[in-house]
Amino acid sequence: MKNIFIASFIMLLFCIFISSYKKIYIIKNSVRYDNYKYLYNYKNIKEERVTVTYYSSDCKGCIGITKSGYDVNKTIYYNDSEYGNVRVCAADKKYPLGTIIDLDGIITIILDRGSKICDSCNSQIDLLVNSSSDAIKLGINRNVPLKVLREGY
Repeated sequence: MKNIFIASFIMLLFCIFISSYKKIYIIKNSVRYDNYKYLYNYKNIKEERVTVTYYSSDCKGCIGITKSGYDVNKTIYYNDSEYGNVRVCAADKKYPLGTIIDLDGIITIILDRGSKICDSCNSQIDLLVNSSSDAIKLGINRNVPLKVLREGY
């Protein structure tokens, strides 16, 4: 019994020593030590390389209303409460509507699905541009880095 008490006491002292050595705080999905340096983001943020294509609201068969119900007939931007004005894009169902992504420095929001996007391919983003002629000029960009900043609304 005495040995169990001594072992418990030593464990308690060890835990107090470790917890006072470095204080760890969790703030908004990030971990930081008491010196305020953020170590890493423990939220599962996806990063991958994708193919970026372009579309417009005036394309053949388009009506100018996204899958989310947003009217893009006069704009290619969406005013997000957290990220401000961001570009509109379409993606496969792997990403929920309202997901904010960084496409090699262009912050976009997924508000559309797109009839030409392959759900099983999991690697295409269709970025909204002003006109069909702009979409044709921009063509296809492969191997573009994508980083998810927020999943869904």
